[in-house]
Amino acid sequence: MNTKLLSCAALSATLTSGLAATPPAPKVIEAQRRMDLTGAGSFHRIGMLREMENTRRNAEKAAQAAAKVKKAAETKS
Repeated sequence: MNTKLLSCAALSATLTSGLAATPPAPKVIEAQRRMDLTGAGSFHRIGMLREMENTRRNAEKAAQAAAKVKKAAETKS
């Protein structure tokens, strides 16, 4: 009985040490790397939102410029 308990304890120690030595998965590392210091979100997500806002503004400016060109062309005719 004693040897059975000892072998179970040895097996448990071996499994536990093996888990502790396992490096974290690449996705976990990437998720941790992208987290901002406040924990409110990630730099990646904030960057994407900022990029969407910049795209919207640029599209709006392009539409305004096109309207000005169209208006100028109509007044010349």
